[in-house]
Amino acid sequence: MAIGSKVSGNFKSASGLFAKVNGGWKKAKFGYIKVNGEWKQFWADKLEDTFNRADTTSTLGVAESGQAWTVLRSQWQINSNNAKTTGSKSDYPLASVDAGFLDFDLQANELTPGTGVAIRITDANNWWGVLPYYNQTAQTYSYCVRSHQESYCIASCTEPAGYNLVCNPPNVSIFEDIYDYVCPGGYELEYYYEYVLVEAGECRTVTVPGACYTEYRQNCTWVYVPFSAPMRVCNPAPTRICDPATSSTVCEPDRYELVESYYETCPAGERYEKIGYSHECSPEGFDNVPYYACCQAGSYTVCDQSATGTTYTNYYYLQVVKMVDGVFSVVADVAVPERWSAVKVSALNNSLTVTAFTDSLYTNQIGTYSTNAFFETGTGYGVVSRSSNFEDGRTIGSLFVKPLGQ
Repeated sequence: MAIGSKVSGNFKSASGLFAKVNGGWKKAKFGYIKVNGEWKQFWADKLEDTFNRADTTSTLGVAESGQAWTVLRSQWQINSNNAKTTGSKSDYPLASVDAGFLDFDLQANELTPGTGVAIRITDANNWWGVLPYYNQTAQTYSYCVRSHQESYCIASCTEPAGYNLVCNPPNVSIFEDIYDYVCPGGYELEYYYEYVLVEAGECRTVTVPGACYTEYRQNCTWVYVPFSAPMRVCNPAPTRICDPATSSTVCEPDRYELVESYYETCPAGERYEKIGYSHECSPEGFDNVPYYACCQAGSYTVCDQSATGTTYTNYYYLQVVKMVDGVFSVVADVAVPERWSAVKVSALNNSLTVTAFTDSLYTNQIGTYSTNAFFETGTGYGVVSRSSNFEDGRTIGSLFVKPLGQ
């Protein structure tokens, strides 16, 4: 229960108790009340526990400040100087000490994702909590494993490099298949030898003149001339007679060489099939269209083989949660830039302030949250756990709670 007094009609939580001992006022560490003949603790000046004690199996034992822990939900134990839950996170494991004060200052460290502190606990089904909550998303991406460079034209030449035949409308392209005999298994060569004429003999005409002789007449006489030798005188004079000339053709012999020759055979048998097609542009024929070469070229990378990879994005939150009448909900998710493991929490009436730190010395602050809608009126404080989507944890290292302003 909370202790306090009414001031101007409003209930004010007490920050401490004092008792008169030997005539002097002494600050009390605990407050007790007798119920049905039995003393029960209803108030303490603080709750302090580093869980630095022997391991247990099903209890958190007694806090260093002297209070006995109560497990309200699921299971808790001492493990390696930490408070650790071994129960199902879906049960929202909760352990508590009723300190008896409403307004408080709290600090805790060595928090793990999904495990933090519970505040203003009334019972197992009514409380608030503060804890780290992390999430991770995966994104797939493609990257190139093997690539090559391909060229492309930046600027074409101004003068045509040639012309292509194009069948432009209203003309119509007409394609007709062409068939011929083919050899499916491939042709083979059969070799043989033969004499081949390499040079033909030349022929020429040879002319032979006829024989010539002198013909003498019978009426010839000797003439004697003084002082000279006698002369034969024929009348008429002798005649020179030649036979007609004769012609003949003389040819040199042809020259042959023995050469290797071959012819093609198709062992599997030839087959008549389609070997191509003809292309006709009807009725007016093809147009002669110019094409242009490239006068300025560049290159770019073409991926031949790609693969898929995965990249991950982590999200870190300072999460404030609550359970009201057994219904769990998230009050706030405050995004912070990195992991955090320590927290300070304070409350006055309906105001709540939460500050997260990355270190156990509470020096590196990374996120805060505050609200004026903190209406829970329980006086219990402790440890709580829920599932964290990423790096889920189950332990907390220390907890210190005292009345506000004390």
